[in-house]
Amino acid sequence: MCKRWQGIVLSPPLLAEVTIAGRSDNWLSTLRSATSWLVRRAAGRVQQLAINLSCGGSAAEEADAAEAAVLIAGALAAADCSGTLHKVTVWLDQGNHLPLGGWSAGMSGLQRLGIKGIEGRISVSGDLRGLTALQSLTLHNGYVDFTAGARLPPSLTFLSLGQYANGSPLPQQVGRCGC
Repeated sequence: MCKRWQGIVLSPPLLAEVTIAGRSDNWLSTLRSATSWLVRRAAGRVQQLAINLSCGGSAAEEADAAEAAVLIAGALAAADCSGTLHKVTVWLDQGNHLPLGGWSAGMSGLQRLGIKGIEGRISVSGDLRGLTALQSLTLHNGYVDFTAGARLPPSLTFLSLGQYANGSPLPQQVGRCGC
C-alpha cells in the first residue's frame, strides 16, 4: 500500500468508526484479519466499533465459536487500549457464545454496549463495575444468563435483556428493581 493511501486509510476521521463484517463461509477468516489489523494499525484510535458476523444460517462449529469469542475480545481490547472506545455493537449469528466478563472490565470509557444475534448465548460473568461510564447495555442473543458473581455497573441507566435463561441468578441491581 502506498504511503499516501495508507495515510488516508489510517486518518483519525476514518478510524473513529470501524465496522467488521464477515458473512457465510469467510466470517472467521474476516474476523482474524480484522483483529490483526486493529492490533497493528488502529489500536487506541477507534471510538465506535461494530462487529457483524454471520455463519451463513448454520450453527458455528464449537471450536470456531470459541475462537470467535477470543478474537472479539482481542479486537475490543486493541480498539480500546487507550480508552477511546465509546460504543460497541456486536451481532452474532447462530450458535455463537460470547462471555461478557473479563475482557470488558477495563473498558472504562465505554458508554454503550450492545450484543445481539439469534440462537446464541451471552454469559455475563464477573464484575462489570469497572465499566464506569457505561450507560446503556443491550443483550439480545437467544439466551442471556448471569453467573452468581455478576455485577452491573452503577452508571447504567438503560438495560435491555433478550430471552433470559431460567434459573440463572440476576445481579442484585436487577433483582432489587422490582421488575
